[in-house]
Amino acid sequence: LIKKAAASTAAAAAAIATLTQPVSTQTLRSLRLRRLRRLILLVLAFRAAIHRKWLKGLLETTICGLACFRLLPYRRELLLTPQGCEYSVWWPRCAPVSPKRCWVLLPGGMSNGHDFYITSLGTSSAIAPDEAWVVFHNPGQGGSHIKTLENLQYGLTRTDCLTDFLSRIRSKFSSIVVVGFSAGGMCVTALAQQVSPIADAFVTVCTPDRIRLVFEAHSRWWFRFDVFFAIWFHLCVKAAGIEGLVRFGKFPWPPTWHGYMRPFTEHVFKAVTGSHRRFEELEGEHFDGSLKAPSTMPCLRIWCRDDPIVPASSLENGRFQHSEVWWEESGGHCGQFFWSGECVRRLRAWAVRVSPVLN
Repeated sequence: LIKKAAASTAAAAAAIATLTQPVSTQTLRSLRLRRLRRLILLVLAFRAAIHRKWLKGLLETTICGLACFRLLPYRRELLLTPQGCEYSVWWPRCAPVSPKRCWVLLPGGMSNGHDFYITSLGTSSAIAPDEAWVVFHNPGQGGSHIKTLENLQYGLTRTDCLTDFLSRIRSKFSSIVVVGFSAGGMCVTALAQQVSPIADAFVTVCTPDRIRLVFEAHSRWWFRFDVFFAIWFHLCVKAAGIEGLVRFGKFPWPPTWHGYMRPFTEHVFKAVTGSHRRFEELEGEHFDGSLKAPSTMPCLRIWCRDDPIVPASSLENGRFQHSEVWWEESGGHCGQFFWSGECVRRLRAWAVRVSPVLN
């Protein structure tokens, strides 16, 4: 009996050892994975808590983009400056008969009149039913093309085409208000600082100052927005016809600010001028949307504190005194007119006050 009990005990111990060895390994792996998941979730939660304002702005921008997107019918015109630069303007098909005021809207540097913020303002109560509005596109946007190297000697602050268009419509309207969104506002501030800016009032919405600081901020974030913008930038370059004038690789690689957008821009200016200059040397004249001096006409700049594209930290705070500045608490990037009815009413009142219609 003792021998049988010992044998059965040994067999049971061997069986238990055989069964428990794999189970303990699997359990250990499961515990490790569980701890790793918890650690990742904790890190993500910590990052989300730190950047909750940025995430809120991104969500607001996305919702606004989905809610305000409209394929409005436009009557499109391609116009030429005396120097032969082609640009595009889009007039809404439904327009008043004899408007006294015209709002000239400029989309961002890599977009057109179909963007959500254009339709958001164009269909808002800021523009009265008896007033006209039009979308202006610089060369390479809105169906226009860049056909010569000489037309590439300008950056985002170019004003020649906008000046030409405003000169064409000046005699038709008693009041002209120019509104630039995002990077489209950079030429608006540049024009506002000229001696004779033609228009009566200027507004920028979520417009960067030195755009280099914006993209450098994107390149440091976890989400790496500069990758998205580099790919979109490449598509815009092809659509504008620039790729046929300046050779710089077939694909945007690496698709980042430092890997593609910045060196491509420096290469374009080298092809035009014959000399290489760093982006920092170019930005003062071509890529800086700040007001360096008081504007000759009323100028209003609107930003959002939770803008996920143009962060407040990238702006030139020392130059705010050269214009009227509004800070909106919500709206994300260019979504103020969707999220804030008060912002729409204030803009309407501001435009009527600084640029009244003359009978």
